[in-house]
Amino acid sequence: MANLTLNSLYSLPDAMRYYETLRGVDVCEAKERCFWDLVVLSAADDAQKTSFDKQIEFKVANGDVPLGIAYRVVADPPGCKIGSGGSTLLILDQLFAEYGDKLSTWRVLMIHAGGQSKRLTTASALGKLFMAMPLGNPPHQVFDMKLAMYLPFLSKMPPGVFLACSDTTETYALPSDGTAWSFGVEGFTALAHPSSLEIGVGHGVYVVDRDVLQSIEDEKEKLVSVFPCRCVLQKPSVELMREQEAVVSKVDENNVETEIVFSDSCFSFSFDIILKLLTIMKNDDLDLREEIHEEIDVFRDILTPLGTCPFRPDSLSELRAKLFDALTSTPLTVVYLSHSVFYHFGTTDEYVEHYCENGGFHRELKTERILGSVTDAARGDAIDGVVLQSVMADGSRTHRRSIVEYCSFASAVVIPENCVISNVQTVASTGVMQFPEGAIFHTIPLRYANGTTAFVTLAFGCKDDMKKEVATMDDLMNIHYFNQSLSLLQGQGCDALFSPNQSRFSLWNIQLFSVESSMSNSLKSTLLLVKQWLRGSVEHLNSLQKRISLQEALDLKDIDTMLTFRQQLKR
Repeated sequence: MANLTLNSLYSLPDAMRYYETLRGVDVCEAKERCFWDLVVLSAADDAQKTSFDKQIEFKVANGDVPLGIAYRVVADPPGCKIGSGGSTLLILDQLFAEYGDKLSTWRVLMIHAGGQSKRLTTASALGKLFMAMPLGNPPHQVFDMKLAMYLPFLSKMPPGVFLACSDTTETYALPSDGTAWSFGVEGFTALAHPSSLEIGVGHGVYVVDRDVLQSIEDEKEKLVSVFPCRCVLQKPSVELMREQEAVVSKVDENNVETEIVFSDSCFSFSFDIILKLLTIMKNDDLDLREEIHEEIDVFRDILTPLGTCPFRPDSLSELRAKLFDALTSTPLTVVYLSHSVFYHFGTTDEYVEHYCENGGFHRELKTERILGSVTDAARGDAIDGVVLQSVMADGSRTHRRSIVEYCSFASAVVIPENCVISNVQTVASTGVMQFPEGAIFHTIPLRYANGTTAFVTLAFGCKDDMKKEVATMDDLMNIHYFNQSLSLLQGQGCDALFSPNQSRFSLWNIQLFSVESSMSNSLKSTLLLVKQWLRGSVEHLNSLQKRISLQEALDLKDIDTMLTFRQQLKR
């Protein structure tokens, strides 16, 4: 491990081992470049920025990350969502105003982490970037993984920005035989992965010239191929992929020929592109905090114009058309990693699948099922699920497709299939606490303006559609909570479960969850609510307890208390 350098990292596990040697170390004192010069995150709003800043400060203070560099968080402006592309432009504008030409020699890691995590609600309070991962001890967070993941590419790229998202993990194998390869010197460089046509339909696809495809097919064992991109397709149909000759034949490990496309994940751009993007804004006298009134997607609107023969979408707004025209035919170099996979963590199903099943994610990263936790060693076979930085009381049982993170159970619990239990606590009792199947429970500490602290436990079904909204109370029948229609609330004063000024109604803003004085009481109250709901009863909702929604809980969240609780669970 002592001999690891940036130039001897050939896989993600290598990168993670190397990263371990940098944690708590001032990387600016190293004789050679060993880490990013700057790390910057996007945040959806000022509240999320505050949350991210506090968590990073916490990690820096504890020496959990490399030291000596700046970790910056830039919040999107209030109002209309500006998307990942708008965030990128805003961040570049702020970085250039602060650092100027220093960026011409720096390598910056930019991570888009904004968003409310509506499809993975246990991450809503602190962000997907700070979820625990089933490796490292104490368990790494996604943030640690991101800081390490792209280090093997650091010495291959020119000064500029390496841009990634917070909800993916990319695994790869790089040549260790001295084969020379590098990113493009100018313009954009994108990592590409072999993916099925089905995956291509939901992602970006890179198209290359026919002669390049032939060379790739002829060199099947080559780990890295670097070539110019002809055009970029965003979420194309299978017909369009075939029409644009994006489909490639590949022989898998079983000697079976399959059809693949080169799908996107993360990309970099050089300092000349930073200047080009800033010039676009300057020429249009564009005030990013005032004049972006639509979502600009970094993949759809910044990558699509690139390549030797870009594919122009049928309809573009005025702003998107300006970006397309300004970036048209900018060079895009594709680095095709033939032995790579990207894993998406956008939903609870994906989260449970990747963490709990012995698939590629487990095999490639050598993940573990119990990390940084206290369990009943004599009954270890009863803890079949993933348990991260938690205390499990004797006699507890967990299904292998379940995740427990940052929990403290003083008495036995039973956690069945497809459950995610996060940040909850119980006190000692004689009974066994049984969670319902397919449930997501997480407790959020609250801080009120008068300084008082309280707690709320949120619970949803793993199949609940958190994004679905309706315009009237009469339409609540179309929203389901734990597979039962909210029509169950009709005649029960359901209008009192929403704020008076609410114009759209959803699981995100329904006030179901009681505010309690302790974590354990809030868990008991919400568990009773869910169990009664599953029996078709709303009796618990008729009590006079103060109730809030997930949306309100996020506005009131007490990050310091949440982080202190997690720190106390470290083993």
